[in-house]
Amino acid sequence: MTKYEGLYIIDARVAEEKRNALIEKFAKMAGSDVVVDKWGVKKLAYQINKQSQGFYVLMTFSADNTTVEKIVKLMNITDSIVRKMFIKLDEKKIAVKKVAKTRAPKVEAEKTAEAKEVKETKKPKKEQE
Repeated sequence: MTKYEGLYIIDARVAEEKRNALIEKFAKMAGSDVVVDKWGVKKLAYQINKQSQGFYVLMTFSADNTTVEKIVKLMNITDSIVRKMFIKLDEKKIAVKKVAKTRAPKVEAEKTAEAKEVKETKKPKKEQE
């Protein structure tokens, strides 16, 4: 199984119930390890089909190539899907992202500690005496 990431835009005029049904339908088709991240309604970079807004959905999943082809074919014939893009994730990049996520809290803690030290050293001389 290969890891894929798909970003697709649903027409903003679609009702919430139908939009959620579409998202669930594609998530069920995706296979295993499905993570769906709903970004919500955002402004498009340029107008598509006379629309300036769309509902963005990011989906990460593990599947084989034929499954991705089926999802893309279904999205092509679904009128509510404005745009779509699927990419194959590189295993090395996935490992780097995981390390970065675990390391991020440590880096933030170090930055706040350094900021406190800087504030303490910049106190006026009257307070230090």
